[in-house]
Amino acid sequence: MPQGEPLTVEDLDTIEGLLSAVDDPLALASYLTEAAEQGLVTDQTETGRVLALAAKSYEQAGDLERAEASANAAIVADSAWQAPDRCVALAFRAGLLLRTGRETDGLAELEALRPLMISDPMVVSAVTEALVTSGRLVLAEQWVSTALRMLLPQPTRKRPTEELWHPDNALETIAIFTLAQHRRTLRFDLDQPRDAYDELADLLHDEIHKGLGEEAADECPFCEVDDDWDDADQDGTAILFWPEVEFGRLAARWPRLAEAYGGTWDGHRAQLQRALTRLSGIGLTRLALISGAFDELERHTAELGDADPDVETCEDYVTQIEDTQREIPWPPERNAPCWCGARRKYKRCCLHRAQPDRGVSDEAGAG
Repeated sequence: MPQGEPLTVEDLDTIEGLLSAVDDPLALASYLTEAAEQGLVTDQTETGRVLALAAKSYEQAGDLERAEASANAAIVADSAWQAPDRCVALAFRAGLLLRTGRETDGLAELEALRPLMISDPMVVSAVTEALVTSGRLVLAEQWVSTALRMLLPQPTRKRPTEELWHPDNALETIAIFTLAQHRRTLRFDLDQPRDAYDELADLLHDEIHKGLGEEAADECPFCEVDDDWDDADQDGTAILFWPEVEFGRLAARWPRLAEAYGGTWDGHRAQLQRALTRLSGIGLTRLALISGAFDELERHTAELGDADPDVETCEDYVTQIEDTQREIPWPPERNAPCWCGARRKYKRCCLHRAQPDRGVSDEAGAG
């Protein structure tokens, strides 16, 4: 993006998706801060988001003081900023306070958000992250356990997603899932013995992964089956996956095409995790991802004479990939490296990305 041009929502999606791979996060943070201060945002209701991205960039650069200043500005930037996003920013700031020795203030801010942990899965993740990144794993496990027991005094043992799911309490159901997964991870990290709630977390994961069948899929967002996948090859299905660097190049060259693949790096991974979960849910096995390469797609597009490739172009391209070494079997074991290449365990990375629709496209190529 040339200096001086307003940031669009698409620009922000791209920046958010590539945030963890930026070579100079300090320069990006300064750029975002300047854009917010000068009003160089096409949608002014996104000013808070610009500042929140700046805060994360400053944190990534190790400048916690300016990260906090940007987080403060993000919180008060725009009254139209949606409440869940605002709560996430508050939790992010609280985490910074804890990490910079202001425990009383940081914990007070998290305590204020704590009641929302029984109803808002975004707050669950944000509060947990703030506590974990500040080294308070024991407290995080206590808070998550308390919230889970408030929602579910006794763990259900049969078909938990069927028993818990109801359209009228969708967020509560999602919160139970999120709490259970975070709790299991925290207890594993703390070397605590498994209990009935850990078993519940496994059951929830397995049911969501396997799907509940078409009847439950009509209403349960975890289990929605996309009719587009019904004719998938039962002998093995590989979905086109753009690694982070390749996705960044794709988004820079063909933003419209990148939108079809999730819009952002996080969106792309969530899209693929949901698609693979759905394929598994309708009984398909031997699922995999196949890594795409921007240079190859560029050459393939030129050979076809396409000025602006679309998903169909990519579907044609993926059939040309013959290198089986680029296939990534799915799903990995929970404690194995994640399929996305982020150098994190699967259970801490893309395992939870099959949660309800976060507004990303579900149009992806399969080959």
